[in-house]
Amino acid sequence: MLASLFFASLFMLSALSGMHPLPTGHVWVLGGFLVSTGGLLLVLRGRSRLYAEVTIAFFTASIAMFTSALLQVPENELRVLWFYTSIPSAYILMGTRFGLLATASLVVGFAVINPWLAVPYSRHAVVSGLVVMVFLGFFFHVHVDRSLAYFQRMRDSNERLRELSQHDVLTGVLNARAYYEQADRLILASRRVGQPCSVLFIDLDHFKWINDSHGHATGDVVLRSVAERMLATMRRSDLIGRIGGEEFSVLMPHTDVAQALVLAEKLRAAVEALMPTVSGRPLRITTSIGVASSHEGDAGIFDVQQRADRAMYQAKAQGRNRVTVFDALQVWAQAPAPSA
Repeated sequence: MLASLFFASLFMLSALSGMHPLPTGHVWVLGGFLVSTGGLLLVLRGRSRLYAEVTIAFFTASIAMFTSALLQVPENELRVLWFYTSIPSAYILMGTRFGLLATASLVVGFAVINPWLAVPYSRHAVVSGLVVMVFLGFFFHVHVDRSLAYFQRMRDSNERLRELSQHDVLTGVLNARAYYEQADRLILASRRVGQPCSVLFIDLDHFKWINDSHGHATGDVVLRSVAERMLATMRRSDLIGRIGGEEFSVLMPHTDVAQALVLAEKLRAAVEALMPTVSGRPLRITTSIGVASSHEGDAGIFDVQQRADRAMYQAKAQGRNRVTVFDALQVWAQAPAPSA
């Protein structure tokens, strides 16, 4: 659009200065094109969602200007070349479907309008012009179609790479780097609206014994099973990250410590109910969970998680397979112990 404004402005200046005289009617059309294109540029700024509408309007204004030149400037034998530039523009700006429609419209339009021109093109010139339009349409249809397919593959590959870079390969939850980055943003966003955040620090009980007794393959099965149960139990708005070998952290936005305690106990019970089969026998898995809520002075996720981590170690010290809360006054509060 900027390039069109530049070249149309040059034609307008050359016409007004007398260097390249143009009929008055075409000068008015040229001026209308400059005004409409400038307006479309302003509409498009900051409104990318209107791209398709603006592009169609711009393409229509361009065709109107080229048609005006075709009708009103018969002494310019090469004016039809401007229509050829519309074909690649249509494909590049709007894709193959719109490009095909534009090419068909230009081919039919040129064939129909030629006999009505003040100085019609010869039959040979019309045939040559139509062949060139069809060739351009075919060439750019193939080129843009392949380019779009390549772009789609690149976008899918980048998305897969992004997923791999942010998620733990074994469990599928966020890895430590991605978890901490996203958690910091959520904590700051919650603070701006005056809402609390809570963090669960989760450690699998006796995981070293599971690895030593049943092998690391079994340990991997346990980690995947626990991660799947966490994803199924926690809310979609919660962030779940694997931050160590058998350690997980969950950030719960807009959640106070009382609500976090309820969710933590629900998660503890869900993990205990897993009982995956190992060597033909069910394996009991338990977790120790520490809970902490955000404070006004917290710099980010690490401050909250440090308190949740301390609460988790207190849960370990009190017998494991339980939820322990670290409250704002740094007083240990133990959740009801699970029944045997």
